[in-house]
Amino acid sequence: MALQPLLIQRRHLIESKLREYLDKHWIGEDPTLKQSLKDFVLRGGKRLRPFLLIEAYRGVTGKEDDDIVTASLIVEFTEGSLLIHDDIIDRDTVRRGGPTLHKVMESLLGDAHFGISSAIVGGDLLLIQSIKPLLDTRFPESTKLHALECWLSALSQCYFGQIYDITLMQKEKLDESDYFHMVDLKTVSYTTFAPIMIGAILAGADEHTKSCYKEYALYLGRAYQVKDDLLGIWGNPSETGKPADSDIKEGKRTLLYIYAINHLSTEDRKWFQHHWGNPNLTAADVAKVKQLLEDVGARKYTEGWLTKLTSHALSVIDNMPIIEESKTVFRELTEFIATRSY
Repeated sequence: MALQPLLIQRRHLIESKLREYLDKHWIGEDPTLKQSLKDFVLRGGKRLRPFLLIEAYRGVTGKEDDDIVTASLIVEFTEGSLLIHDDIIDRDTVRRGGPTLHKVMESLLGDAHFGISSAIVGGDLLLIQSIKPLLDTRFPESTKLHALECWLSALSQCYFGQIYDITLMQKEKLDESDYFHMVDLKTVSYTTFAPIMIGAILAGADEHTKSCYKEYALYLGRAYQVKDDLLGIWGNPSETGKPADSDIKEGKRTLLYIYAINHLSTEDRKWFQHHWGNPNLTAADVAKVKQLLEDVGARKYTEGWLTKLTSHALSVIDNMPIIEESKTVFRELTEFIATRSY
């Protein structure tokens, strides 16, 4: 099956399971928060993380069953939790084409503080909810425990990555090693590493297979974040679901920023530093920031990194001891991640 039909098919399966758990297995009694969380989780998204978990499992076992679809919800509920908290930290107001959860709750409760407070609790509830689907599966208890240990380790790295990301935003001078350390902790850990490794663990993969999966997850996750950074500046908001100026206004420390700060002229660098991270930029200011990034070569440089990371991820797939159908899916998925518009 070609990638796009498979993505759609799995998304339907995953979202059906999400609805089942949100309707029948919900831990929580506040009807307002419950409905708002349900709407937030089901609003959209690529469902990339559960897709990766399922495919990693199928690559080893050659099958795709109801238990693995159920288990995959652990990473999707986790994603929802992290997005809710990340939106509060970044002071974002739009997510997946609609208001962030703290803005939804602010509108319902009539108070910004109560909106943020409710969203923090809602994110915590989703994190708790994420464990139940895995526990409900028929995998051996020892295997489920191993998978949970992997999830806990990745989640801890992600939280440390969030803190590291915040500290980087206080620094003006940094290099690629700072950036990729942050990406490995914050993005790779739960976007590619945890889903792929949990799928491998549940499949009973041997150490060689898990080693190949780990290397693939590293380069795929890095490529995913680099592409996200490019979309954060030049993406179409109607496709990405977020404004095309938010990364600039928040002052995100990306490869684009690192290259620009190290290669702009003294005069342009002074202007750039003053405006990067300013939440009150005008449309003309944003346009000038983007033009400076283009003119100094930051976009071309970052796209070069995306090409290198994608090529490395693709080369790892060739040596994976998994079924050929899954190799094809991983190849097409890698190309999709590098060329996507959302």
